[in-house]
Amino acid sequence: MTGAVVGSPGFMSPEQVRGERVTYASDIFCLGAVLAYTASGKLPFGTGEGGIHSLLFRIASEDPDLTGVPAPWDRLIAECLAKDPSQRPSLDTLLARIEAMEDTGGAWLPGEVLAELGRHAVQLLNNEDPQSHALTAQAPAAAQAQAQAQAQAPMQGFGPPVSYNPSPSPWQSPPPGVLHAGSPPPGSLPPSPHYFSPRPPARAARGLGTALAFLLGVYTLPLLVRGAVLAGTYLELDGQSGDSDPGLMRNYEILQFATDISEILEMLVGLAVIIVWPLWFQRMRNNADAFAPVRLRFAPGMAAGAWFIPVVNLFMPKQMSNDIWTATAGRARGAGRWLLHLWWWCWVAYLVSYVNDSFGSWYDNDSVSGAMSDIITAQANILSGVVSAVVAVFFVRRLTSMQQARIEEARGPGLS
Repeated sequence: MTGAVVGSPGFMSPEQVRGERVTYASDIFCLGAVLAYTASGKLPFGTGEGGIHSLLFRIASEDPDLTGVPAPWDRLIAECLAKDPSQRPSLDTLLARIEAMEDTGGAWLPGEVLAELGRHAVQLLNNEDPQSHALTAQAPAAAQAQAQAQAQAPMQGFGPPVSYNPSPSPWQSPPPGVLHAGSPPPGSLPPSPHYFSPRPPARAARGLGTALAFLLGVYTLPLLVRGAVLAGTYLELDGQSGDSDPGLMRNYEILQFATDISEILEMLVGLAVIIVWPLWFQRMRNNADAFAPVRLRFAPGMAAGAWFIPVVNLFMPKQMSNDIWTATAGRARGAGRWLLHLWWWCWVAYLVSYVNDSFGSWYDNDSVSGAMSDIITAQANILSGVVSAVVAVFFVRRLTSMQQARIEEARGPGLS
């Protein structure tokens, strides 16, 4: 979840503790902590007995305690545990230095430890398979002999002993075609949840982005036409008494017809924008899910549906836009994020002014003063609509180009 720290405290890197960007160098630090613990039997920064916060502080600010780590491992582990990620060795350098170290030989584990492990293994086998009790007396002696043989002929280099893969006991393996008791029948389990399902690859959205940007640009034309008609109407009304009937002014029917035509054109182009916008936004959301799986809030279908749910469309699309932008840019800050916020607030302002302007038109009023007041309200709506459409064009083009760059980067040079 947001704000949570993932990792084992004793083995976390300083950048994990500070919440900074984590790279492969963080794994080098964690490897150094594991090697120090393996070689000395204690954590390089102590345990969490004094509190988790003190442990994290030591990881971020204090030098590691490598007492008991033999040379030359102590120097190599110290370099892995450097606070600055850039000062830690790379994977290739680390591998080359480890391979260049002198092989001192020796058994991977002392003979006494191997004998003790053998006794524990025999006890475990006896508990799993009662039929093997007859081997109890012979097994410790065999384990002791094997340990002594390994101690006399040590295994060169480093590596775990031969893996132990015992065959399952009879009670562990049901007959073929028979299920364990309580097992559900085949095909009865529900499908995997959405967030564990495979993600489709990102798809280019240049066509949708270009079409949407074009429609948004065209949408400003009927707005400007309606603004010009209302400006002329306002000038005609300004020369009359405030209590008089607007229907008595000159060119009343022509101005009313021009207002209606401009509103119809605005609605037609707006309908096209309403159709293309969810398609483009859905594509952006799907691509972002491919860039950063399991990082986006809400189900994929809400990317198109949330725009048409009252009240929800005032906050949920913004949250999805934030997730899409972050997944596309690869970071939560910067990358022109101000454009995202500017577009959203322009859209909210236009939506509010549009609702306020939809209660009536200037020619529905019985007085000139009321008609002029409606014209002023409509002009504010037109201004916010033009600004919102222009900012939306820049937003659409910017987000589309960012995703296209990510897609081409993933394809590799020469394949875009």
